[in-house]
Amino acid sequence: MAKSLIQSVKVPVDYNKSAIQVVKLGSTEKIATTVSTTAATDEKIVRITADDDCNIAIGSAPTATTSDILLPSGAVEYIRLETGDKINVLGANLYVTDCE
Repeated sequence: MAKSLIQSVKVPVDYNKSAIQVVKLGSTEKIATTVSTTAATDEKIVRITADDDCNIAIGSAPTATTSDILLPSGAVEYIRLETGDKINVLGANLYVTDCE
């Protein structure tokens, strides 16, 4: 049986053995407005931020509109992508960083 994303990640702990919520940052992909990211090849967590207010859509063939998720300029979000998911952005450059 395959491990879930949660089971495959070793969570660091502090001196009291309490979990520290941190991730190892990997490579970053810059996505221009109206462009989609490469499809996720596996379930994963990504960190996203944008250089201006924008809207994002997530799915197998997303097209972001002004009715979709608002990501304010400079905000940082961590999201989980499932296999085959892409992120599409409208209104800014989006920076998508893989997390481990």
